[in-house]
Amino acid sequence: EGYSFEDSIRELESAQTDYEQDPEDGSSDGVSSDPSDYTYDVPPSPAGYICYHTGVCLEAFTIPTDECEVPAGDGPTAFVEFHENADAQISLYYTLSELTTARAACIVDGVAYVYLSPGAVAQVDVTQTELGDAGLSVSYSTSGYRSPDYNAAIDGADNSWHMYGLAFDLVPSADTTKADVVSACYSAGARYAYEASSFSHCDWGGIYD
Repeated sequence: EGYSFEDSIRELESAQTDYEQDPEDGSSDGVSSDPSDYTYDVPPSPAGYICYHTGVCLEAFTIPTDECEVPAGDGPTAFVEFHENADAQISLYYTLSELTTARAACIVDGVAYVYLSPGAVAQVDVTQTELGDAGLSVSYSTSGYRSPDYNAAIDGADNSWHMYGLAFDLVPSADTTKADVVSACYSAGARYAYEASSFSHCDWGGIYD
């Protein structure tokens, strides 16, 4: 069944948009923000696919409209179908639908398209591996990719890295603090991380495609 932009707006009540807090630069009591020793190699993606470090490759689509174009004009050029790939294990810990949502997708002809940077997803896994070493965890991402329309509808930053598939709003599990997640993200090489109302925002903007 097709998915519309109106459908996505009706789900806004579960979106989080607290982006006013200053970035954190320290470490939590449980997790160091020193550079991680963990790395996950991302394979090259053959034509027509987007491949992740788990070995999962998803069919990629070029959308011949400006409906998904980032205002700056330098955003993703290939997307995957959200509903077709919702359960794809693009991460060691999370499926596609646990890292991004249909409500934030770019909707074209009733189909929900998303893009998550393979490099950034690998660093989310580094983040979770660092947390796991301390007996901590992230439950899921409440916001991953955002279409430009969705980002504007929730008053996201004009140049939000979510529109590039390079940012995640990570919800800590019950035994994990937002500060723990921020520290782990910085350990995983995040460009910017901070605590928001119910999640920790982490992005790898400008570091990966």
